[in-house]
Amino acid sequence: MVDQQLAAKGFSKATAGPDVVIATHVVTKEEKQLNVNDFGGFGWGYGYGFGGSRTASVDTYTVGTLAVDIYDAKTKMLVWRGTGTDTMSSKPEKNTGKADKALAKMFKQYPPTPGTK
Repeated sequence: MVDQQLAAKGFSKATAGPDVVIATHVVTKEEKQLNVNDFGGFGWGYGYGFGGSRTASVDTYTVGTLAVDIYDAKTKMLVWRGTGTDTMSSKPEKNTGKADKALAKMFKQYPPTPGTK
């Protein structure tokens, strides 16, 4: 996936003496979301309600972040970083599709425009 994006930008793999070094990073983090539902009843906006019920649940989901770093091979200085973040799926094929889309979007920002961060 990353190789295809790099090739589209004119990069080719070097077996010795590369101009740049590419590093990829994937980080996942579990997040929680509180869901509160009100059912039925009626009320007047100050917490007064009659005849209804309220339920709450906590959903846990995983957020994944993909980063691609391009370093100058001689100076070892970072020259560009692209990142993408999305909610992960329990289906690996969906995550592959999400990663492909994230890479395409991040590499639209390469090469960077002079004067931008």
